[in-house]
Amino acid sequence: MRAFVFGDEALVKFAGRFVWLSIDTERPENAAFVERYPVDSWPTLLVLDAEAERPAFKWLGSASVADLEALLADGERAVRGGAGDERSAGARLIAADRLLAEGRSAEAARAYREALDLGGPSWAQGPRARVSLATAYAEANQLEPCARVARERAPLLRRDAAFANLVAGGLQCALFAPEPQPAWAKDALAALEPLAGEAVAIPGLLVDDRSSLFELLVEARKRAGDFAGARSLAGRWWTLLAEAAARAPDEAARAAYNPHLVNAAIALGEPMRALPYLRETERALPRDYEAFAREAKLQQALDRPHDALAAIDGAIARAYGPRTIGMLKLRAQLLERLGRRDEARATVEQALALLAANPKAPHAAELGEELRSLRDRLAK
Repeated sequence: MRAFVFGDEALVKFAGRFVWLSIDTERPENAAFVERYPVDSWPTLLVLDAEAERPAFKWLGSASVADLEALLADGERAVRGGAGDERSAGARLIAADRLLAEGRSAEAARAYREALDLGGPSWAQGPRARVSLATAYAEANQLEPCARVARERAPLLRRDAAFANLVAGGLQCALFAPEPQPAWAKDALAALEPLAGEAVAIPGLLVDDRSSLFELLVEARKRAGDFAGARSLAGRWWTLLAEAAARAPDEAARAAYNPHLVNAAIALGEPMRALPYLRETERALPRDYEAFAREAKLQQALDRPHDALAAIDGAIARAYGPRTIGMLKLRAQLLERLGRRDEARATVEQALALLAANPKAPHAAELGEELRSLRDRLAK
């Protein structure tokens, strides 16, 4: 979005209405901000109420220029209020947006449902409210209703970004369902997969959003045991990204596609396809830890632990903040694979110490469990 959205002249009209902040959530100097306004998904758009010093609106994921204009307008309404009768659909939507932004996801879901009931089927804000409802369900780990709202409502929407976002959210909730796969998840996958196939062809949809849809479709085909179908989708996914990378105006913009390219190449069964893109970023942006970290993942997929270790060491040398915890975990796994257990144990302890210093790091509980399990295995 930094390369293709935020610089658009259409956003100039908002210059005097918002104070713009770009927060690097990994920087130690931003720790107090992140503790007060937690972020665990990137990109996240937050609209903050400056007087109350609390979040009023939150949007997870990317957005086109037109979508961002609408989201900023929604955020401004959430700050200012003024929706009339507090039992109106608009007022309940503002309340729901505030609850979601504050992390009160289950309460937000109830408020979004109330807003949708009050607004009726033709309510102009209905499509966005349903996307936010699915997000609230997912944030509250209510996977079944998340998938259900997408399965029931997405077919009725106009084929645009809101449709694509709702389908993607519901499909992700269905794929995250516990094994063995419950009936509701199977029903949701059967209904949403064809809709996701429609969504990737929507004109004007951001490449990032198309890529995310392809990733979900590939995973759905794998879950169904259709590995040929998954590989075919991965081929289309790769072509989309390679063409987009070729059109990028500069290396920084092109590097934004690296994570997608790595995932698509691995899904295609040809990880080496992505290596030239990563190496080019390493040369052009030598302080960018992301490319080195992605190369480590790619080399690991190729079962080349020595090369993966060199890449992750390059990433760690350039990285900062809580994201380093996951890199240290990968380094320990690679050292274990190479039989260098003493170094692996020391690396695990280093990661656990960093986690203890950053207890609110994204996925902290999961990382801690994985690191302790690795430590126990190495101790034996």
